[in-house]
Amino acid sequence: MAQLVMALCVEGSTDARFLDVIAERTALQILTSQSRTVVEVLPIQRMLPTGHGQPQRILAAARDASGYHLLLVHADADAHSPEAAWAERIQPGFALVQEAAKRNEAVCDRCVAIIPVQMTEAWLLADSDSLLQLIGTGESAENIGLHHAGRHIEEIADPKTYLNNVLTTARGSMPRSRRKYIQLGSLYEPLARRISLERLKLLPSFLRFRSDLEQSLAELGLIPHV
Repeated sequence: MAQLVMALCVEGSTDARFLDVIAERTALQILTSQSRTVVEVLPIQRMLPTGHGQPQRILAAARDASGYHLLLVHADADAHSPEAAWAERIQPGFALVQEAAKRNEAVCDRCVAIIPVQMTEAWLLADSDSLLQLIGTGESAENIGLHHAGRHIEEIADPKTYLNNVLTTARGSMPRSRRKYIQLGSLYEPLARRISLERLKLLPSFLRFRSDLEQSLAELGLIPHV
């Protein structure tokens, strides 16, 4: 049985609880549908690199991930376009990794970017059904302010504030004893495990990540080239 070993360099520990599960599930979905052999996807290892500036942190993560198949690197697009986030916060680090590889340094030089628009919290909004189930409210999506769907989610300027407002509204209809358990920070990992990947595919930023991951898996020989 073949194995896939990936590492994740992420901007924040909260984002990591969501993105590592999503990346594992996405890789497994691709491999299950396309690989000619059984491939075990091992739990993603989170890298916590140090360094001055994002490029140096990416290089440090690549060194820490030496021997891994893939290094996933996260950066939120924020108010910028994904192209701007790539050019400013991802590409310079990837360039340092490739230069290090040419010097025969021990690095993981197969890197894949994860750039949600505007931020990771937008991806949490992709599947309102799963979100409602986790919140555990009897209210409808419309009643607690979940009005966005599909690719329009990425038009929300501040999805983290939007989500917190949704939770505040939902808590208003809950018993007091339950309200304290419905906090944004508690949703990242359980939502990552149940969110519909098909719903996520409606978001261009997720599709871009999935396509880049698929290409890397093909280069590793784990799935056929298209």
